[in-house]
Amino acid sequence: KCSKSDIVLSNVPRIIEVFDLNLNSVNVVSNKGSVTVKCDGGPINPCPDPTCTNATNLTFTGAVLNAEKDKTVCVPITVKNFKLMQSGQGSISWDPAILQYVEVKTPATGGIPGLSGSFNTANVATGRFIYVWANETPNIPLTLPDNTVIMEFCFKVVGNVGQTGCLLFGTGTLATEWETDNGSVPICINYGKVTVVPPVTADAVTIKVGTINGKVDEIVCVD
Repeated sequence: KCSKSDIVLSNVPRIIEVFDLNLNSVNVVSNKGSVTVKCDGGPINPCPDPTCTNATNLTFTGAVLNAEKDKTVCVPITVKNFKLMQSGQGSISWDPAILQYVEVKTPATGGIPGLSGSFNTANVATGRFIYVWANETPNIPLTLPDNTVIMEFCFKVVGNVGQTGCLLFGTGTLATEWETDNGSVPICINYGKVTVVPPVTADAVTIKVGTINGKVDEIVCVD
């Protein structure tokens, strides 16, 4: 309890060797994993999602990705149960010490018409973004297929290996509200996440050991 153990692929007692089709030796990069036993017995979640009371609610989901430091990564946000919408507003925030804003994109077709015109990027340097959208054709409420991408945030990864940058949809200065002709609808949110991982050496074979958390007396499997 309250402990951590690293899991490392070692050359002892047997040497790890990898060869290509020409029988040339190839460099091997081994990224260690770990098992953490929490003091409270529970797993660590750097970006805990708000409680969702009903799976049929309008839902916004950010992608969960890995990226190397100094690389650019784009995190799409998708929707489910997006039905007969007329307007929406809200905030999105992140830690600029881990994720440095580059741009926000919207799909050329199939997303929310006119959404990009509602963006306010004045405070993205401090990790704050807001939007205010109104349906351009209010006589035709907007419905989107599940898993439609409505926007994509691109960041330069500036955090350190092991840190996770959370894309907090619904967190910020402007309340997040979406409405149909009948008024506001309940919302569920799954935060986007970017975990900073070690760089991969060119022309090397990478063997990555998983990282997992567990409770005392619980059996955990590490891939």
